[in-house]
Amino acid sequence: SEAGYMELGKSVRVLLAPGELAPEIAMGGFLTKETSSLRKNMDKNHAYKTITADGFKGKCLVFGLMNDEIGYIVPTNDFYTSYLLPSILNFPDRFGNGHYEETVSAGPKTCGILLDSWKDIFKATR
Repeated sequence: SEAGYMELGKSVRVLLAPGELAPEIAMGGFLTKETSSLRKNMDKNHAYKTITADGFKGKCLVFGLMNDEIGYIVPTNDFYTSYLLPSILNFPDRFGNGHYEETVSAGPKTCGILLDSWKDIFKATR
């Protein structure tokens, strides 16, 4: 699959995601250690922070479902599945929340790989 980045003139930056992205991956607002199903903090910056790291003040967009449809992209710290039948049963987490998105996702490492890819692509363009 592919991750992408594009600039439109000097005022618009766009990240291209190969699936359906959870909004907090793009704009921030990850669940904390106390509120995530896995009791972990996210160890990555969200996408918006990556593409504005150089002080950019223009428009930033994220286009999902680009090139491929690899499924839902869920933050790593809240990627919860059943250890018995992860792709079939939708067991609730410790808060009673269902996690359907994980059953149709490429896996728990997808979010981190995508965020790292965007960071690498952005650095290469600078």
